[in-house]
Amino acid sequence: MNNEKNCCENSKNVIKGITCDVVTCHYHTGEGHCTAGHIKVGPHQAEVSRETLCTTFRNRTE
Repeated sequence: MNNEKNCCENSKNVIKGITCDVVTCHYHTGEGHCTAGHIKVGPHQAEVSRETLCTTFRNRTE
């Protein structure tokens, strides 16, 4: 197992009900879950899902 995945394995840190496919995000568990303390999705004027984005995203390499 690599260290990137180990940082997120604690299930207490997972946001229940949120799934994520962005494996390059620092908060991604490697198993489709998010470990950020909270998430923010925007922009507020979006009308369809493809116009939204997670502004909590942080690149795993940062």
